[in-house]
Amino acid sequence: MLANSNYLFNEFSYSMLPTPDSDWNSSVAQIFLDNGLLENNLYQLQILPGASLDPISFDDSFINNDTISQASNTGLSSTDLGIFSTSPYIGNNRSVELGSDVDFFAFDLGAGDTVTIDVDANELGSDLNPLLRLFDSNGIEVALSDNDPAPGEQTSLDSYIEFTAPSTDTYYLGVSSAGNLSYDPFVQGSGNGFSWGFYDLELTLN
Repeated sequence: MLANSNYLFNEFSYSMLPTPDSDWNSSVAQIFLDNGLLENNLYQLQILPGASLDPISFDDSFINNDTISQASNTGLSSTDLGIFSTSPYIGNNRSVELGSDVDFFAFDLGAGDTVTIDVDANELGSDLNPLLRLFDSNGIEVALSDNDPAPGEQTSLDSYIEFTAPSTDTYYLGVSSAGNLSYDPFVQGSGNGFSWGFYDLELTLN
C-alpha cells in the first residue's frame, strides 16, 4: 500500500490498520466514515504522504461464535489429539460492541486429559489485551487467565491456561478483552471489555 493512494477495503481486511478509536486520527491513514461508506461495507482509505502499510493476515471466519451454542469446533478430543491454531480478531462481530466481542472454541476432554491454551496478542503488537475463560458444558467457569503469558514467554499482557479435566465433557474456551470478566457464556454481548484486535491462538492436546 503506497502513500497518496486510495484503496477500498472491508472492515477487517487489514488487521494492522488503526482500531476504530482515536488512533484513526494518526498520521498514518485517513478513513472517510461520513461520506465514504460504500456498498457491501466497503470504505475508502487514503494513505497519507510518507506512510505505507503492509497487510497482516488473520482468520475472519470466527465472527458469529460469541456463545457456547455458537462455539467453533476445534476438532480436538481424546481420540483426536493434536494442535489447533488460528489467528482471529476480537471486535469483528458488528452485532455487539467492540469490547464485548467473544470468540468461543469447543473441544472434548476425557477425565485426566490436559490441554494447554496459549493466546498471543500483546507481544505481536496487537491492541488486544486478551482474557481467557474456560467453561464446562453447563457454562460453569473452570479456569481463567489474564496477563499470564505461557512458560518461556516474556512478561506481557497475554494469557495462558494449562487445564486437566476432572471429568469427561465438552469444554468451551472464551477469548475476549481483558475487563470482560463476567459475560454470560450463553448470551451474546453480555459483558464489556476495553480492547480489541488480532491474536494468535494455539490449543494443544496430546
